[in-house]
Amino acid sequence: MARNAKAFSYQKGKDVFLLARFILSIAYLVFFILSHLAQDLGDFLHEGSLNIFFIRFLYAFVFLSAYYIVSLPLEGAESFYYEKKFGLLRQNLAAWMVDYVKSYILSVLLFVVLVEVIYFFLARSELWWLEAWSFWVVLMFILTKLAPYVLIPLFYPLRPWEEGELKRELLALASQAGVRLKDIYKVIFSQKTTKLNAFVAGWGKGRYLALADSLCQELTPEEIKSVFAHELGHIKYGHAWKIFLASAAVSFCIFFLTAYAFRYSCLHLALTPSHITTLPLLVLNGTFFFIISLPLRNVLLRHWESEADNYSMKLYPEAQKFISALEKLGKRNLVTFSMPQWKKVLFATHPPLAERIRKIYRYVASQN
Repeated sequence: MARNAKAFSYQKGKDVFLLARFILSIAYLVFFILSHLAQDLGDFLHEGSLNIFFIRFLYAFVFLSAYYIVSLPLEGAESFYYEKKFGLLRQNLAAWMVDYVKSYILSVLLFVVLVEVIYFFLARSELWWLEAWSFWVVLMFILTKLAPYVLIPLFYPLRPWEEGELKRELLALASQAGVRLKDIYKVIFSQKTTKLNAFVAGWGKGRYLALADSLCQELTPEEIKSVFAHELGHIKYGHAWKIFLASAAVSFCIFFLTAYAFRYSCLHLALTPSHITTLPLLVLNGTFFFIISLPLRNVLLRHWESEADNYSMKLYPEAQKFISALEKLGKRNLVTFSMPQWKKVLFATHPPLAERIRKIYRYVASQN
């Protein structure tokens, strides 16, 4: 009961932070638009007779950097102080700031590239949104290929799983599932956090399965095998490709609707769409449609998580071991066993723990 009360308190605070970040983001965009700061910044950059691509680069850089500076107190309160308060973060402030700067640099690089591409197409075509979406899909594919060996190790060191009986048993499970893995890795979570996690990274020959080192310390070998079987389910059912294709389809709708709303907004405000000063307005429209798309995306993710749960029971039919592993994950990560329906619909990428456990029991009963 005490752990559940702590998890409830933690999640309640996270909800407050989520709302605060949403309000801050919208307020930042609206202020940028209504205060004429967007126009003033654009006019200032154009005065230097700079190359148009360099002007777009500087504008995007200043726009995003200013947001990172404005949101730093809130980010520090949530990701550092609040996580420390509940015993989930092991980093000191200096180490946390290093990771924050890393995420800032990656975000700026990605954002600047997207802005350059979008405004290049905006200046030359009525179907700019379709060309920009095509570029986005290619970029998503490249980032997915890079993530296992570039992006993830940038924040969490990877170590090949040491040879031994448990690794042989895990590889035997993979063989039984007909799944080829490059290797099994331990992700060094314990240096930064007490949270537990496991995931599949990569596609094809470069694909590997990773478990947090803290998870390996907390769970019994049987519980580890049940979690491993769940992750194999994601591979067996091709969830990585399904997520990619679903993301491409949803982003197609977001780009199309954003383009329509953006064009109407520019007409209403007497703005030239291809001018870089419309960037805050473009981001505001895109954010609106992205939020609307969350329920659809998340219902698919929850369905695929349930499929992986069922596959775990099929491949390694030890229901109590899997349920025990889920309970340990929930307790360590301060996840509540249930959640309000609105939160589940809008934000939950996994079914609530209580729901997952009920479905596991039902699946076992149906097989018997």
